[in-house]
Amino acid sequence: MRMRWTEETFKKKSNIELSDLEASSTQTVFAKEIFSKLAVDSPNADFYWILGEDQLDQLSFWKDIDTYAQNLHWVVFPRSENRAKPGLMSKRLMRSSAAYSWTKTRPMVDVSSHRLREQLAAHQKPAELEWIAPAIQKEVCETYQKGR
Repeated sequence: MRMRWTEETFKKKSNIELSDLEASSTQTVFAKEIFSKLAVDSPNADFYWILGEDQLDQLSFWKDIDTYAQNLHWVVFPRSENRAKPGLMSKRLMRSSAAYSWTKTRPMVDVSSHRLREQLAAHQKPAELEWIAPAIQKEVCETYQKGR
């Protein structure tokens, strides 16, 4: 579902390539494996890893993060105004450093699938809808209302 939603959201963007590497696997696919496969398939590409601030704080737990972190452009979506400062991930990594930058989206993008599910369960119109592409809003809401 998420792959289809992503395809629908970005179908008019010719400079974005989507990969179903995770979706086509029956096992957990670690970020290291994703980056390794994409780097082999496209050795001259620049790779951007987009993540939320909550995941930035978890990077030290990612499998073998030190082996590939410095090869990616890390882009972080902050959850609060006061943390949006560029820096190095060396505090989060064991042996290496990697630069990251924060998005400068205004207003702050505050999307949470957990909160979306809660609001739908309470029959409230989710505030997150403003950040979801209009073409997929209905299906996203129907899916999360069913608890998927």
